[in-house]
Amino acid sequence: MLPTLRCADDEPDVAGWVAGTFAAPPLPKPPAATQSIPLKIGGPLRAPVFCIPGAGASIVSLLDLAQATHPQANVIGMQPRGLDGIEPPCTSVETAAASILPQVLQAAPHGPIRLVGIPSADGSRSPSH
Repeated sequence: MLPTLRCADDEPDVAGWVAGTFAAPPLPKPPAATQSIPLKIGGPLRAPVFCIPGAGASIVSLLDLAQATHPQANVIGMQPRGLDGIEPPCTSVETAAASILPQVLQAAPHGPIRLVGIPSADGSRSPSH
């Protein structure tokens, strides 16, 4: 027969730990929206430029474009949802626009803005342009 050890009375048992885990509030779900990430910080004199990469691309593909803009331009990359493997990607222009709009309004609530969509690498029409 194998020796057994008993837990001290003040140590929680496994059933108590499991119950506590289920009672804990759930972890926050990542936002289903696109993330806005500054690619270039300019000045206050120009409307911000929001750039949306083509289908399947990330905002890394926009870095050269951001650096080529006016020195006063604020360029914000809109990282598409779905690249994290958790959230589903946008499948239409309407869902892409709906996921982008809250971020745009937060960054520039009073306008004006500039919106640039980059076609996908193969030239096909994608939800992000």
